[in-house]
Amino acid sequence: ASITAPNGPSQEKCIKAAFREAGLKPQEVDCFECHGTGTALGDPIEVGALRGVLGKDRKQPILKTSAKANIGHLEAAAGIAGLIKCICMLNFSSGAPNCHLVVLNPHLDVAGFPVLFETELTDYGSNSGLTGVSSFGFGGTNARADVWGNA
Repeated sequence: ASITAPNGPSQEKCIKAAFREAGLKPQEVDCFECHGTGTALGDPIEVGALRGVLGKDRKQPILKTSAKANIGHLEAAAGIAGLIKCICMLNFSSGAPNCHLVVLNPHLDVAGFPVLFETELTDYGSNSGLTGVSSFGFGGTNARADVWGNA
C-alpha cells in the first residue's frame, strides 16, 4: 500500500472491527455501500477485503453499491454521501443502482461470491435492515459505519 494504493488487509481489519464493535455478524448485513472508486486497482482490493470478511461460503446475496457510481467522487465528502445513501436506501426499502456501471472490472474476484452489482433500482424490502458504508482515503485512512433501520 502507498498513498494512492489501497491496503486490502487493513480494509478487512477495519470492516471486522466495525462489526465487532457493533455486535454484528457479517452474515447479518446484506448491503454494502463500498468506497468503489471504479479504479482498476482499488475495486478488486476492496471486493477482496469484503470477501475475506464475509467468507467464501456465503449463500445470501450481497447488494454492492457505491455513491460514486451515481454522483462522482466528492473527495473529503465521499464518506458522508455514502452514509446518506445508506440511510435513504433503508428509509425507502430500495437498493440504489450503480447507474453508470456498464462493465465489471475483470479483476474482481466474484466467482462463487454472491455479490450483486445492480444497475437499476431494486426492491430492498425483505432485507435485514442492516447496511454499512466503507470509506477508504489517501494514505490508508479507513473508516466504516454500519446502520440499521426499517421503512
